[in-house]
Amino acid sequence: PPSGIENHYIGEGAGMQQTHDKGEYGVYKGWAVDDEEGILKTSLAVLLGKPKSPKEATSPPVLLGHFLEVSRIKKETVFLRTKSHAVAHPRQVLFYLLYKYTVLSLPEIGRRYGGYDHTTVMHSIGKVLERLGQHDEETKSLVMGVKEKVELAQVA
Repeated sequence: PPSGIENHYIGEGAGMQQTHDKGEYGVYKGWAVDDEEGILKTSLAVLLGKPKSPKEATSPPVLLGHFLEVSRIKKETVFLRTKSHAVAHPRQVLFYLLYKYTVLSLPEIGRRYGGYDHTTVMHSIGKVLERLGQHDEETKSLVMGVKEKVELAQVA
C-alpha cells in the first residue's frame, strides 16, 4: 500500500492493489482499481454499503424520480453525451446513487442509463467520492437530498 496517509489494505491479486482512507462523513478516498470488475464490485459494494437484496434496495425508477426532483434537471438532459460539467456532474452523482441504493451492477447502470461502459460508471463513482471527500457542497447537497427522499420512502 502507498505510504503517507494511513491506509487500510483491502486486497491484492492479478496485479491489483486496492487501498482506501476513511475521511470525514465516512467517505473513502485514494482507491485504485483493477480491471477485473468482480473484485472491484465486491470492494466497492462493501465500502458504499450497497443493498444485498431487492428487499433492502430502492427501485431504480423511484431513485431516478427522487434524483430528478432534487436536481431539478430534465431526464433527457442527464443522458446527453457531453462532458459539460452542468450535465456530467449530475450524471456522475446519479450513477453513484444508483450503485449505492439499488441492486443494479456497474454494467447494468451503464447500459440502462445512457449506454455507458461499466468503467465510466466506476469513474463516476470515484469522482463523486472524491468530491465528497473534498467537501464539495454541490455534490453533498445533491447526494444528501436524494438520500433523505430514499430514507423517507423506506419508512413510509
